[in-house]
Amino acid sequence: MGPLKKIAALATEAVFPSLCVACRAATFGRGPDWWLCLKCRNGLVSNWATVCPKCGKDAGFGGGKHRAHEPGTLENVSFLFRYEHTTVRALIHSLKYRYVTGIASTFAGFIQKERLNFLRAPVDVVVPLPIHRRKLRERGFNQSELVARAVSEAAGRPVLTDALAKVRPSRAQMKLKTPRERERNIRGVFRVASPEAVRDKNILLVDDVITTGATLEEAARVLRAAGAKRVFGFVLARD
Repeated sequence: MGPLKKIAALATEAVFPSLCVACRAATFGRGPDWWLCLKCRNGLVSNWATVCPKCGKDAGFGGGKHRAHEPGTLENVSFLFRYEHTTVRALIHSLKYRYVTGIASTFAGFIQKERLNFLRAPVDVVVPLPIHRRKLRERGFNQSELVARAVSEAAGRPVLTDALAKVRPSRAQMKLKTPRERERNIRGVFRVASPEAVRDKNILLVDDVITTGATLEEAARVLRAAGAKRVFGFVLARD
Protein backbone atom coordinates (compact mmCIF):
# COMPACT_ATOMS: atom_id res chain seq x y z
CA MET A 1 0.00 0.00 0.00
CA GLY A 2 1.43 3.38 -1.03
CA PRO A 3 1.72 6.42 1.29
CA LEU A 4 -1.39 8.13 -0.11
CA LYS A 5 -3.48 4.98 0.25
CA LYS A 6 -2.24 4.54 3.82
CA ILE A 7 -3.22 8.10 4.68
CA ALA A 8 -6.64 7.60 3.08
CA ALA A 9 -7.16 4.34 4.97
CA LEU A 10 -6.22 5.96 8.29
CA ALA A 11 -8.53 8.90 7.59
CA THR A 12 -11.41 6.55 6.76
CA GLU A 13 -10.75 4.56 9.92
CA ALA A 14 -10.79 7.75 11.98
CA VAL A 15 -14.16 8.86 10.58
CA PHE A 16 -15.74 5.41 10.16
CA PRO A 17 -13.95 3.15 12.66
CA SER A 18 -14.22 -0.63 12.26
CA LEU A 19 -16.19 -2.04 15.16
CA CYS A 20 -16.39 -5.60 16.43
CA VAL A 21 -19.77 -7.09 15.51
CA ALA A 22 -19.91 -8.89 18.87
CA CYS A 23 -18.86 -6.28 21.45
CA ARG A 24 -18.60 -3.05 19.38
CA ALA A 25 -14.97 -2.45 20.39
CA ALA A 26 -12.72 -0.88 17.76
CA THR A 27 -10.91 -3.42 15.57
CA PHE A 28 -8.40 -0.92 14.11
CA GLY A 29 -8.17 -1.93 10.50
CA ARG A 30 -9.59 -4.19 7.84
CA GLY A 31 -7.33 -7.19 7.76
CA PRO A 32 -8.54 -10.80 8.02
CA ASP A 33 -11.45 -11.04 10.49
CA TRP A 34 -11.64 -7.24 10.86
CA TRP A 35 -15.24 -7.67 12.06
CA LEU A 36 -13.96 -9.11 15.36
CA CYS A 37 -11.74 -7.54 18.00
CA LEU A 38 -8.81 -9.63 19.23
CA LYS A 39 -10.59 -10.57 22.47
CA CYS A 40 -13.70 -11.88 20.69
CA ARG A 41 -11.63 -13.61 18.01
CA ASN A 42 -9.54 -15.43 20.63
CA GLY A 43 -12.71 -16.41 22.49
CA LEU A 44 -14.18 -18.11 19.43
CA VAL A 45 -13.45 -21.83 19.86
CA SER A 46 -15.14 -24.59 17.91
CA ASN A 47 -16.08 -27.97 19.34
CA TRP A 48 -17.29 -30.58 16.83
CA ALA A 49 -20.31 -32.57 17.99
CA THR A 50 -22.66 -34.97 16.21
CA VAL A 51 -26.08 -35.49 17.74
CA CYS A 52 -29.37 -37.20 17.06
CA PRO A 53 -31.88 -34.64 15.72
CA LYS A 54 -34.70 -36.37 17.61
CA CYS A 55 -33.34 -36.59 21.14
CA GLY A 56 -30.18 -34.47 21.02
CA LYS A 57 -27.94 -37.25 22.36
CA ASP A 58 -24.50 -37.98 20.97
CA ALA A 59 -24.68 -39.91 17.71
CA GLY A 60 -22.36 -41.21 15.03
CA PHE A 61 -22.48 -42.22 11.39
CA GLY A 62 -22.95 -45.95 11.98
CA GLY A 63 -26.71 -46.09 11.42
CA GLY A 64 -28.97 -48.62 13.12
CA LYS A 65 -30.87 -47.95 16.32
CA HIS A 66 -30.02 -44.90 18.36
CA ARG A 67 -30.76 -45.54 21.99
CA ALA A 68 -34.53 -46.05 22.25
CA HIS A 69 -35.56 -45.19 18.71
CA GLU A 70 -34.78 -45.79 15.05
CA PRO A 71 -32.92 -43.07 13.14
CA GLY A 72 -35.26 -40.66 11.41
CA THR A 73 -35.18 -39.34 7.87
CA LEU A 74 -32.32 -37.10 8.96
CA GLU A 75 -29.87 -39.47 10.63
CA ASN A 76 -27.75 -37.01 12.58
CA VAL A 77 -26.59 -33.40 12.71
CA SER A 78 -23.04 -32.17 13.29
CA PHE A 79 -22.17 -28.66 14.45
CA LEU A 80 -19.22 -26.57 15.61
CA PHE A 81 -20.69 -23.95 17.96
CA ARG A 82 -23.57 -23.25 20.31
CA TYR A 83 -25.75 -20.39 19.08
CA GLU A 84 -26.00 -19.01 22.61
CA HIS A 85 -22.36 -17.91 22.29
CA THR A 86 -22.51 -14.12 21.85
CA THR A 87 -19.79 -13.96 19.19
CA VAL A 88 -21.21 -16.83 17.15
CA ARG A 89 -24.69 -15.30 17.23
CA ALA A 90 -23.34 -11.89 16.20
CA LEU A 91 -21.33 -13.34 13.31
CA ILE A 92 -24.24 -15.35 11.93
CA HIS A 93 -26.61 -12.40 12.29
CA SER A 94 -24.14 -10.09 10.50
CA LEU A 95 -23.68 -12.61 7.70
CA LYS A 96 -27.41 -13.12 7.13
CA TYR A 97 -28.89 -9.71 7.84
CA ARG A 98 -26.05 -7.21 7.46
CA TYR A 99 -24.71 -9.04 4.39
CA VAL A 100 -21.09 -9.18 5.61
CA THR A 101 -20.24 -12.09 3.33
CA GLY A 102 -16.57 -12.07 4.33
CA ILE A 103 -17.62 -13.60 7.66
CA ALA A 104 -18.03 -16.87 5.75
CA SER A 105 -14.23 -17.00 5.47
CA THR A 106 -13.93 -16.95 9.27
CA PHE A 107 -16.26 -19.93 9.55
CA ALA A 108 -14.42 -21.62 6.64
CA GLY A 109 -11.25 -21.58 8.73
CA PHE A 110 -12.96 -23.49 11.54
CA ILE A 111 -14.54 -25.89 9.05
CA GLN A 112 -11.16 -26.67 7.52
CA LYS A 113 -9.82 -27.57 10.98
CA GLU A 114 -12.47 -30.33 11.12
CA ARG A 115 -11.35 -31.89 7.85
CA LEU A 116 -10.82 -35.33 9.38
CA ASN A 117 -14.36 -35.36 10.79
CA PHE A 118 -15.79 -34.45 7.38
CA LEU A 119 -13.70 -37.12 5.68
CA ARG A 120 -15.08 -39.74 8.09
CA ALA A 121 -18.67 -38.89 7.19
CA PRO A 122 -20.03 -41.40 4.63
CA VAL A 123 -21.35 -38.77 2.23
CA ASP A 124 -21.17 -38.45 -1.55
CA VAL A 125 -22.37 -34.88 -2.10
CA VAL A 126 -22.93 -31.66 -0.16
CA VAL A 127 -26.27 -29.86 -0.56
CA PRO A 128 -26.95 -26.40 0.92
CA LEU A 129 -30.41 -25.54 2.24
CA PRO A 130 -31.89 -23.28 -0.45
CA ILE A 131 -33.59 -19.94 0.14
CA HIS A 132 -36.55 -18.69 -1.87
CA ARG A 133 -35.72 -16.81 -5.08
CA ARG A 134 -37.30 -13.64 -3.67
CA LYS A 135 -34.97 -13.76 -0.66
CA LEU A 136 -32.04 -14.55 -2.93
CA ARG A 137 -32.73 -11.45 -5.03
CA GLU A 138 -33.04 -9.33 -1.88
CA ARG A 139 -29.92 -10.68 -0.16
CA GLY A 140 -27.82 -11.43 -3.21
CA PHE A 141 -26.45 -14.69 -1.79
CA ASN A 142 -27.44 -17.80 0.14
CA GLN A 143 -25.48 -18.01 3.39
CA SER A 144 -25.95 -21.78 3.52
CA GLU A 145 -24.32 -22.09 0.10
CA LEU A 146 -21.27 -20.12 1.33
CA VAL A 147 -20.95 -22.55 4.24
CA ALA A 148 -21.56 -25.56 1.97
CA ARG A 149 -18.72 -24.53 -0.35
CA ALA A 150 -16.34 -24.46 2.61
CA VAL A 151 -17.63 -27.88 3.71
CA SER A 152 -17.19 -29.22 0.16
CA GLU A 153 -13.55 -28.13 0.16
CA ALA A 154 -12.88 -29.70 3.57
CA ALA A 155 -14.73 -32.93 2.79
CA GLY A 156 -13.45 -33.33 -0.76
CA ARG A 157 -17.01 -33.86 -1.98
CA PRO A 158 -18.85 -31.92 -4.70
CA VAL A 159 -21.44 -29.32 -3.74
CA LEU A 160 -24.79 -29.41 -5.54
CA THR A 161 -26.28 -25.93 -5.43
CA ASP A 162 -29.25 -26.65 -7.72
CA ALA A 163 -30.34 -30.08 -6.48
CA LEU A 164 -32.84 -28.68 -3.98
CA ALA A 165 -35.14 -25.68 -4.46
CA LYS A 166 -37.38 -23.70 -2.11
CA VAL A 167 -40.65 -23.26 -3.99
CA ARG A 168 -42.43 -20.89 -1.64
CA PRO A 169 -41.34 -18.45 1.07
CA SER A 170 -41.78 -19.27 4.74
CA ARG A 171 -41.59 -17.38 8.02
CA ALA A 172 -38.33 -17.37 9.97
CA GLN A 173 -38.36 -20.54 12.08
CA MET A 174 -36.82 -18.81 15.11
CA LYS A 175 -39.83 -16.48 15.30
CA LEU A 176 -42.22 -19.40 15.79
CA LYS A 177 -42.81 -20.65 19.32
CA THR A 178 -43.79 -24.31 19.07
CA PRO A 179 -42.43 -27.32 17.16
CA ARG A 180 -45.87 -27.83 15.58
CA GLU A 181 -45.86 -24.26 14.22
CA ARG A 182 -42.39 -24.80 12.79
CA GLU A 183 -43.38 -28.07 11.14
CA ARG A 184 -46.47 -26.50 9.54
CA ASN A 185 -44.47 -23.47 8.42
CA ILE A 186 -41.87 -25.53 6.55
CA ARG A 187 -44.03 -28.37 5.22
CA GLY A 188 -43.97 -28.58 1.43
CA VAL A 189 -41.58 -25.68 0.81
CA PHE A 190 -38.82 -27.79 -0.79
CA ARG A 191 -38.67 -29.64 -4.07
CA VAL A 192 -35.88 -31.72 -5.58
CA ALA A 193 -34.97 -29.93 -8.79
CA SER A 194 -32.51 -32.61 -9.97
CA PRO A 195 -33.62 -36.09 -8.82
CA GLU A 196 -30.91 -37.79 -10.87
CA ALA A 197 -28.25 -35.84 -8.96
CA VAL A 198 -29.35 -37.18 -5.57
CA ARG A 199 -30.61 -40.66 -6.42
CA ASP A 200 -28.74 -43.40 -4.48
CA LYS A 201 -26.48 -40.78 -2.90
CA ASN A 202 -25.54 -40.16 0.72
CA ILE A 203 -26.14 -36.45 1.23
CA LEU A 204 -24.78 -33.91 3.69
CA LEU A 205 -27.34 -31.11 4.09
CA VAL A 206 -25.83 -27.79 5.17
CA ASP A 207 -27.46 -24.87 6.96
CA ASP A 208 -26.35 -22.13 9.36
CA VAL A 209 -28.33 -22.85 12.56
CA ILE A 210 -30.52 -25.67 13.86
CA THR A 211 -33.20 -25.16 16.52
CA THR A 212 -35.81 -27.93 16.44
CA GLY A 213 -34.49 -29.46 13.21
CA ALA A 214 -37.82 -29.09 11.39
CA THR A 215 -36.27 -27.43 8.33
CA LEU A 216 -33.52 -30.01 7.90
CA GLU A 217 -36.01 -32.85 8.52
CA GLU A 218 -38.34 -31.55 5.81
CA ALA A 219 -35.49 -31.17 3.32
CA ALA A 220 -34.26 -34.68 4.20
CA ARG A 221 -37.77 -36.09 3.71
CA VAL A 222 -37.99 -34.59 0.22
CA LEU A 223 -34.52 -35.84 -0.71
CA ARG A 224 -35.26 -39.36 0.51
CA ALA A 225 -38.55 -39.38 -1.42
CA ALA A 226 -36.54 -38.49 -4.54
CA GLY A 227 -34.26 -41.49 -4.05
CA ALA A 228 -31.44 -40.30 -1.80
CA LYS A 229 -29.98 -43.18 0.21
CA ARG A 230 -29.03 -41.47 3.49
CA VAL A 231 -29.18 -37.85 4.65
CA PHE A 232 -27.01 -36.23 7.31
CA GLY A 233 -26.87 -32.62 8.46
CA PHE A 234 -24.20 -30.06 9.22
CA VAL A 235 -24.78 -26.60 10.69
CA LEU A 236 -22.48 -23.96 12.08
CA ALA A 237 -24.37 -23.69 15.35
CA ARG A 238 -26.97 -25.49 17.42
CA ASP A 239 -29.55 -23.34 19.19
